[in-house]
Amino acid sequence: MMIRYFKFRNALRKLIKENDELLALLAKSELDEIRYEYFNMSWIDDYDGLWRGWIYNEKNNRYLFDDLGSKDLVEYWSYQEEWEKSLEK
Repeated sequence: MMIRYFKFRNALRKLIKENDELLALLAKSELDEIRYEYFNMSWIDDYDGLWRGWIYNEKNNRYLFDDLGSKDLVEYWSYQEEWEKSLEK
C-alpha cells in the first residue's frame, strides 16, 4: 500500500492545527473561569411557600442548610449574608 505523502502531510497538519486551536480554547476558558468563593441554591417550597436552600463557603469549607425557611427571598439572602459575616470573625 502506497501512502500519498503530500495528502498525508496536509491531513496531519490540519489535525494538529485543529488540536492546537482546541487546546488554546480550553486554556482560555480556564483563564476566564470565574472562581466563586461560595456556592448556593435557593428554592421556594410548594408546601408552605417559604424560601429554603443551602450555601457553601469554600474559604471556610462550611455548609449552611436553611430548613426553617424565609417568607421572601430578600430575607433569605440577608440570613445568608449574616451567616457569612459570622464566619469571618
